[in-house]
Amino acid sequence: MKQTIVHLNVALAAFLAIFASQALAQTQVPNASTNFGPAVATDGNYAYLAWVDSATSDVYFSTFYTSTLEFGDGVPVSGTRSNGTTWTAQSSAAPAWSYDGENFYLIWKGLSDNNLFWSEYSDGAWSQQQLIEGSGWTAGTSVAPAASFYSWPVTAYWKGASSSKVWVSNLDDLSLGWDSETVVSGLSTNLTPGIESAPNASSSYAVFITNTSNVVVGSGHTVSGSGWTAESSAGPAATLDANYNDVVFWKGLSGTSIWYSFNTGTALGYGGPPVWSKQATVSGAATDQAPSVANGNGPSVAMMILAWKKAGASSVWYMNANKLPE
Repeated sequence: MKQTIVHLNVALAAFLAIFASQALAQTQVPNASTNFGPAVATDGNYAYLAWVDSATSDVYFSTFYTSTLEFGDGVPVSGTRSNGTTWTAQSSAAPAWSYDGENFYLIWKGLSDNNLFWSEYSDGAWSQQQLIEGSGWTAGTSVAPAASFYSWPVTAYWKGASSSKVWVSNLDDLSLGWDSETVVSGLSTNLTPGIESAPNASSSYAVFITNTSNVVVGSGHTVSGSGWTAESSAGPAATLDANYNDVVFWKGLSGTSIWYSFNTGTALGYGGPPVWSKQATVSGAATDQAPSVANGNGPSVAMMILAWKKAGASSVWYMNANKLPE
C-alpha cells in the first residue's frame, strides 16, 4: 500500500527551517547496542534506523518521530509465518535498507551462513523473511550487503563470499522473485559496497572501497583532490544533499574519524565529472565501523541523517548533517 504524502504547511516548513539551522547536535539512539555499523533510511516522509543487537544478534529497527525529531526505542525485525510460527531476523553484519518508491525493505546477511535475506516493511508489519535467490543460485556474501534507495526496482548488491567481485540482482514486483544474479562490471572490493541514497533521483551510484583502500564512486571516480585521496578501512556511504550534490562519508583508513566530501562539480546524475571539496572530518563523531547516511527532502523529514556506531563502544549515534560546510 502506498504511503500517503501530505502537503507541507507553512508552520511545519518554518519549524523544519529552524531545525535545519540549529547546531549539529549528536544524539544517541536509546537502548541501541551493536558491534556493527547501523543502517539509516528516509524517503522524506518516514525515517528508520536498523542495527544488529550486540547481545542477541537480532536485527532491530527504530522509527524516527517527527514530533520530537528523535529515533525511538528499537524493536526486533520479526513476523509470523503462514503456519503461525514466528521468525526474527538475525545477522553477523550490518543490514541495508532499500526503497521502491512506496515501501521500505531490509536486507541482511544470515547469522551462521553467507546467505542474504530480505523482508518488506509495509503498513507497520514485516513480510515473511526470504532468501535472495533465483533459479539455480542463492546470494552469498562474507560482509554486509548494500541496496538501492531511489525507486523501483529494489536492487541488492553484495560482495561475493569468496571473491572481490560485486554481484547484483533486482526484485521483480509482480512475482516477488529475484531475477538472475550478475557481476557488476568494474567493481572490485574486499569490503562492503555502498549505494548512493537518493529517493528523489532517477538513478543511483555505487560507492565502494577498492583493494588499494581508495574510496571510489560511480564509474571509477576516485574521491580525491589536490594533495589528498579518500581512504578507508570500512564501507563508505553516500547520498545527495538538498541541492542534489553528491556527498560521501567514510571512516578513515587509520583512526576513528568520520570524513566527508561534497561533489562541487557536475553531479554524477548528469554525467560528472565530479570535483570534490577538500576532505574534512565530522566534528565530534568517531566510529570503528562503516557509517550510514540518508537525505530526506520531504514534508516530514527534511534533513540529512548521518548515523554511526561510536568508536570503542556499542552505542548508536546520529545527527542532522545538512549544515556541514562544503
